Amino acid sequence: MSNNIDSISFGSAAVLVYDESLKEGYESNFYKWLRENGFKSWGKHGFFDGCPWIFVNLNNKIYAFGMPGIQITQEFGNHAVTIDEYMEIYNIFEKYQGKKTLEF
Repeated sequence: MSNNIDSISFGSAAVLVYDESLKEGYESNFYKWLRENGFKSWGKHGFFDGCPWIFVNLNNKIYAFGMPGIQITQEFGNHAVTIDEYMEIYNIFEKYQGKKTLEF
């Protein structure tokens, strides 16, 4: 876990999202949704053509393109999730945004 707010692993592990549509790169609906919702690219490397996964950090709203054979950061739960599953996770985290750790 990194203490650098600009790091993909800031505050926790990132969610690893897998979907064949991510092969479309910047034009995929999920990448568009991320940008529309304030997420920024980590910018340490570009899109790897044809890679269907992405790391998304909910704490600092940074995403990093996947790269075959390279673990960019530890993935939340040690497994990938689908876009639909990611959206469920995102909605849960948004529900508690700004609240104290044990406040519901």
